Amino acid sequence: MLPPVRGYIVWLLLSKRDRKTVKDWQYQLRKKFRSHEFEPHLTLLKPSEQLSEKRIIQKLNKFSEGRESLNLEISGINGISSPYQSFYLDIKLSGALKNFRQQLAATLDSVYNNSFNPHISLLYGEMTEPERKRLRTLIDVKECRSITGDALALVLCNGTPDTWEIISRIELGGQTRFV
Repeated sequence: MLPPVRGYIVWLLLSKRDRKTVKDWQYQLRKKFRSHEFEPHLTLLKPSEQLSEKRIIQKLNKFSEGRESLNLEISGINGISSPYQSFYLDIKLSGALKNFRQQLAATLDSVYNNSFNPHISLLYGEMTEPERKRLRTLIDVKECRSITGDALALVLCNGTPDTWEIISRIELGGQTRFV
């Protein structure tokens, strides 16, 4: 059972092409290991709790204006004994990603945490190292060494992944889409 997550979270969403690749991987893995279905994303941070939803969206819009997509390098497949990091694509913490996140934290009055572990989860849940080892054989990241994030999402978390809701999607470059 996954522990509940509560509050607003900001994600970096993947380009259409890369989203399809990761969704396919998630599907293949879920056939072998039961897990929640969820949108592929890289969790960036939690905005200040002092900000309203409307104000967060305004700040995300302003932040995204004139910004280009973010290219992310996949450095491997990993996992730890944490229900929300049990099996994931390891993302290299590039200078561009670090700066992007620092600037976003400042924009959203968020506490910047240097212990950031950038990753894109493939499965959630508890699993053993032998299970992770078996699952690694199902994914070939050599075919996809980099991934592009082209939008921010404001997500309302009110429990487990099946209850998480993308409130707003903001394209990098400035277009907002309410979901």
